[in-house]
Amino acid sequence: MSTTIEGLGLARLSWRPPLRSRLAEWGSLSLRRLSRSLRRGRADDFDITASRDSRPAAAELLDRFSTLSGQVHALSDDPWQLLWGRQRRAFLPMHVGSSTLIAWRDPVGPPEDATEVIRGFQSYAAACGKHAVLLGMGRSVVESLPQDGFRSVWLGAEPFYDLQTWHTRGKAGEEIRQACNHARKHGGSAREVYPLRDADIRRGIEDVTEAWMQARPQRRNRSFLRTAPLERAEQRRYFVVEGDQRIESLLVCSRVSQRGQYLQDLVRRPDALRGSHELNIVTAMTIFQSEGLEFVTGGIVPFYDPNRPRSEQRPQIGGILGKVIGRFDHLFRFSGLQQFRGKFAPSRVVDIYALLWPGILTPGLLRDVCALLWRR
Repeated sequence: MSTTIEGLGLARLSWRPPLRSRLAEWGSLSLRRLSRSLRRGRADDFDITASRDSRPAAAELLDRFSTLSGQVHALSDDPWQLLWGRQRRAFLPMHVGSSTLIAWRDPVGPPEDATEVIRGFQSYAAACGKHAVLLGMGRSVVESLPQDGFRSVWLGAEPFYDLQTWHTRGKAGEEIRQACNHARKHGGSAREVYPLRDADIRRGIEDVTEAWMQARPQRRNRSFLRTAPLERAEQRRYFVVEGDQRIESLLVCSRVSQRGQYLQDLVRRPDALRGSHELNIVTAMTIFQSEGLEFVTGGIVPFYDPNRPRSEQRPQIGGILGKVIGRFDHLFRFSGLQQFRGKFAPSRVVDIYALLWPGILTPGLLRDVCALLWRR
């Protein structure tokens, strides 16, 4: 049975709704009027720091409370700012655009603090006279928000794998086993590697990444979502499938918290051994399992619905929003990602949303979001 949430002020949010809202249906609310109703002080009244100045405190909260992929971006060298809740018990990473404040993923901290931090973000946007966008919000956070003004858009899902029960036995794992066996049969072998210790491995990682990018120039994205395997290598783990004296496939994993890992980057040669990606993932998950980790996440899979056939995992939306989504589908190949992730049946799936305040799509908002997610 479908579950429905009434409200968040402006929208009817369904369990896994298609993105079919039209801009005309999103109203003509006045940002200035809403800003006046929310304004609680000046912009400098809020506790905001540059992420690079607060890494120790942020890292401690990430280790204890992070639950989603990509929350660790708050520790990167990108120009994130952190908006803090009371007593710095929780924070929300954000980017300041020309007309929009853009937050990334759920607030990091005790779950009971999430609503307060998001309301602080909304109030800060009002004090600055800017729109507010929260990207990659998990369903539980969306449900916890009061009914007063956020527009919600379903973005996709994040698959999680419980390492206490994960396996590739039986019919569900047959396709994965066949792919791994094919890679092994044709000379592929998988292992964890350490590029900070091994110059040859470091060069091999650079070589396979360059081959992967040359195959599609659109992959050379310089935004915070870029594929740059050797950045902050001390915080990542690396798995490769080797064959014929070269790296066929590379898997880069990032820490979610002390309890889990994120399968962040999958890179392979255009002519790589078939099954090398599957063999890499199985190797990494088996090692994490042996280390006693609790879970692995596959990251956000845009417009992924595990209840629909792989062939139907495509966004269906028109208008300007549809054009924007189509542009990012062309750049990032959502459909291929959906089909590949669909081979690995998750233990659970978290629906992921964007929240917009005051709920109006403007050229400035779209420009700021696109500039954050894609930069040449």
